[in-house]
Amino acid sequence: MSAAPDRDDVLQPFRVDGLDAAGRVVRLGPAADAVLGRRGYPDAVSALLGEALALTAALAGSLKFDGGFTTQIQGDGPVRLMVADYRTDGGLRGYAGFDAARLPEGATAPPGAPGDAGLFGRGRMAFTIDRGPGADRHQGLVALEDGTLEAGARGYLARSEQTRALIAAAAALRPGADGGPARWRAGALILRQLPRGDGRSEAERGARDSRWRETRRLFAGLERADLADPLAW
Repeated sequence: MSAAPDRDDVLQPFRVDGLDAAGRVVRLGPAADAVLGRRGYPDAVSALLGEALALTAALAGSLKFDGGFTTQIQGDGPVRLMVADYRTDGGLRGYAGFDAARLPEGATAPPGAPGDAGLFGRGRMAFTIDRGPGADRHQGLVALEDGTLEAGARGYLARSEQTRALIAAAAALRPGADGGPARWRAGALILRQLPRGDGRSEAERGARDSRWRETRRLFAGLERADLADPLAW
């Protein structure tokens, strides 16, 4: 993955000053297909892992050192274990453990819809920051009460950064160029409210809250399918 604004496999930070918001967007093409295409998982599981890969890369975007960031999900549903690992040198890995017999018959992940669809059940998410050899690892745990990766990531940011955040992710098979075979793509978007300054007046705090409500309104209009669409942006 690249941190430069290339067309694919990109992690791009941005800031929206008028809304007191900043974020990171991840766009995975070949990097996602390299992981998902060789696993042979059912489509619903692959879509879920694709979301986890994109979210993990987006969460890792704030790392200022050589190391890695790992997301691990454990649940009591058909997908019992999932691991997505991002390294600051651009490496991306993923694994899913699941009970095929418990997957809903014909389970798929429609483009634009969260791929989890309750496949995790109830469990927990662990987010681990690896600062490299000789350094202690830092881990944060959140409950996976509603089975969605996005909600778990929001909970992690609320605890680790004490900030409000909006998160979306999607993964899907997309037709290849010039009629070639379909390939996996994934994307994620994290938009968080910037830390407030000290000494703000009540009027300033009210204006800040109003801007965040507008941010939420705009975010609600996001088509998740666009995050995995090579032609959307």
